[in-house]
Amino acid sequence: MVASRAAIMFNATPISLSDIPLLDAYEFRTEIAARLDAGARLLNLFARAQGAGYSRLFAIVGSPHLGELAVCSMMVGEYYESLTPSIPQANGFEREIAEQSGILPIGHPQWQSLRLQSVIRKRTNVSQYETIDCETSQGKNPVQWELPDWINTATNQDALTVERAPGETVVEIGPLQAGIQGSVEYRFHYTGDTVNGLELQLGRHHRGLEQSMCGGPDHRTLSRIESVAGDSVVGQTLAYGQAIEALSFTQIPLRAHLIRAIALELERVARHTDVIRLMTDVVGSILNASVCGRLFNSIQEVTAFICGNRLGKSLIRPGGVGFDLDPAQIDEIASRVATIESELSVHLALLWKTPSVQSRFEGCGRLSAESCREMGVVGPIHRASGHAIDARHDFPAGIYRYHQIPVSTVQSGDVFARGFIRWLEIKRSLEFIRQELDFLRVLKPGPIRTRIGSLKSSSFTVSLVEGAQGEICHTGITDDHGKLAQYRICDPAFHNWPALAVAMQGQQLTDFNLIQSSFASSIAGYDR
Repeated sequence: MVASRAAIMFNATPISLSDIPLLDAYEFRTEIAARLDAGARLLNLFARAQGAGYSRLFAIVGSPHLGELAVCSMMVGEYYESLTPSIPQANGFEREIAEQSGILPIGHPQWQSLRLQSVIRKRTNVSQYETIDCETSQGKNPVQWELPDWINTATNQDALTVERAPGETVVEIGPLQAGIQGSVEYRFHYTGDTVNGLELQLGRHHRGLEQSMCGGPDHRTLSRIESVAGDSVVGQTLAYGQAIEALSFTQIPLRAHLIRAIALELERVARHTDVIRLMTDVVGSILNASVCGRLFNSIQEVTAFICGNRLGKSLIRPGGVGFDLDPAQIDEIASRVATIESELSVHLALLWKTPSVQSRFEGCGRLSAESCREMGVVGPIHRASGHAIDARHDFPAGIYRYHQIPVSTVQSGDVFARGFIRWLEIKRSLEFIRQELDFLRVLKPGPIRTRIGSLKSSSFTVSLVEGAQGEICHTGITDDHGKLAQYRICDPAFHNWPALAVAMQGQQLTDFNLIQSSFASSIAGYDR
């Protein structure tokens, strides 16, 4: 049990901003590290400007075995001692803070811009070396530090650094467009056909969604949330809805909880089916690819039957849902789901026994459990490496507090595991949908939405939803007038994209499309 120097809260519950303790640099680092050593994960790390050249750094750490969230903070100026050398999960967060706020983590081991079109505060008239007073774990000490080149520019036009080994070839591909997800640039380092390293450059579609949330909620807020990532519209809007309901102390009707859960699981089934389609298409299993493609559309049509939109837009609303289901609609949805389940069972059951497919899947793009833990990987990617992490189980909210879905895991961490874990989750999600539809049948008709009141001033909340690709984390902070002063969105892609580069090391270059398809991380969700 960790002796807490942090505020303890739970998923989608509010606390006062004044309840979050302000620690010094040593206490802040020790608190986070101790909780991570006890099996927790760093869910979010971000800065909030406080004026007079200072910012407040907030860390949110989730302990799945306790179901609780620990929040702590520290004050920083322009510099602070990087957490990443001792807490690797902080890597991407610290690079993002440096880009967006200009607060530099001294000693960070990976000085590359996180996004191509980054918002880096321009520094002028600085020497290559600066001697600065930095708050470190040993106190405030002068430190001589070499400034990275990209600090002196407003945007980083060449974030990828090439160091070519003898006999090594470097090839740059992209930016490649990936449907509704966005575009990404790849740079491969390889010798012969073996990949020595992969560098990724995202950020070409960075839209500043988090900054646009400040001062809200307003009439544009929901449309912005629905555009965070096209592969998790329901998950993102549910996370936002939970956050607003927590900040306004709103209790939503049971009927709305049920419809929300059905929509979220339909989205999960659709996305998992689409990922399997991509994987089977790459290896030439045309029958399975065509069946999965057709059923992917059928699943999306069920969502459209509920709300009129295949992606689930306009369905989730703060306070509840925008559409109810009458008995005839429930029967129709149940019939369609049964047909989809039957067809998937017939065709995909054979997929995992087909030797020509398994020879491509097994052992390809292996990602170890230790690598997943160190990088903070989430969702099916992490569960495919043997870790039973799932926000529905670890940090339940809504109907998941009462109706649980067993967490599936596979141990091997390769392409086969990432495909098979999605098949297991498809079956369990379809079973869950059937149960919730049965419950909805016997539930008396009632309201589906509660009016949202004013947001409580100077409050803080964290909303977690297990989306199709993993854990979605929304963090909301209100100002003295009950408006959103800061809103942070952490899509699962933020955690999972770096793991693709690790999984490619030592692999055949020709396996890249297969390995990438098994990850299926959202580009738009990463860029936001």
